[in-house]
Amino acid sequence: MCLIVCKPRGLPLPDMLDMYYWFFEYPDGLGVSFQYQNKVRTIKGAMSESQMEDLFGNVHDILKEEGQTFEDVDLMMQFRAAVTGAATPKFCHPFPVSNKQADLDSLDVLSDVALAHNGVISMYNKRFNTKVTSADGKVTRWTSLGDKNDAQEYIKEYIVPLGRAIWNPVVQELIEDHTYSKFALLSGRGLSYIGTFFEEEGYFYSNMTYKWGYQSTYLQGGAGKIAYNKRTGLEVRSAPTSPWEGDDDDDDDSRFRELYPGYPYLPMKDVATGGLFCEFCGDYFPEVYLSPSDNFGTQLCASCYEQMEGTKPNEEFAVLGGFKND
Repeated sequence: MCLIVCKPRGLPLPDMLDMYYWFFEYPDGLGVSFQYQNKVRTIKGAMSESQMEDLFGNVHDILKEEGQTFEDVDLMMQFRAAVTGAATPKFCHPFPVSNKQADLDSLDVLSDVALAHNGVISMYNKRFNTKVTSADGKVTRWTSLGDKNDAQEYIKEYIVPLGRAIWNPVVQELIEDHTYSKFALLSGRGLSYIGTFFEEEGYFYSNMTYKWGYQSTYLQGGAGKIAYNKRTGLEVRSAPTSPWEGDDDDDDDSRFRELYPGYPYLPMKDVATGGLFCEFCGDYFPEVYLSPSDNFGTQLCASCYEQMEGTKPNEEFAVLGGFKND
């Protein structure tokens, strides 16, 4: 799963401290697409925080040469968590909508349209990844073959042949249903979204993980409830009266707090609606499942569970809806 952040024209770049946090959570590379001379320019391949700073500095200088600032253009960025394809600069999103591999791999390219993808396109996940199994035959993890990326292949095989039909809302719905994914598109005319994006203060996000401490939910248990957090695992707690705000003892969160002590803590909100978060595709579902191959450390929707575990979801590992009926 990755995080797409879209900044419409008229807004400044998101706060750099927010972007440090997003890179901390999604460390496998960053790319940016922005409007440039009535086209879209994509610059990508930042693999560290310092490279991220350099990338935005480069974009700033490019826009300045055009007599523009960040506020004058629509812009989208993607913070990557690698699934299909290795964590390398060329597989950073966004990508130009092109059927030329050299364009898709380029770290600085001009195109009519650029695309950022959030999710896993299953037809390519199994083609370009291999299962690693234990002695008892259970899938322990997926290992990337490293030379292909699902979004690149989907662009070449499906998006490019669609041509201008890509802007048709009905076609976009079909793409969403076909891939169980989210996409952001950018052209000289503006931004377009495939799948549900979340708006806050004018910015659009592919999933709610842009909020600090968001990924937590509840599993109905015998003694009260079992609170599940992707990093801390499972632990029994009493039934809460409000959404759980995470765990201050979380190792990763504590490390980030130490690095950036001024960063605000934002409690999760979506559990209260009954929607449960899939940590792989970044969407919300009435029911998700805990991944046994990850020591129950990841919650997945039915589709992502089947892709990652190689079998239908086990109802024993189902996570029930949050506080909707409490």
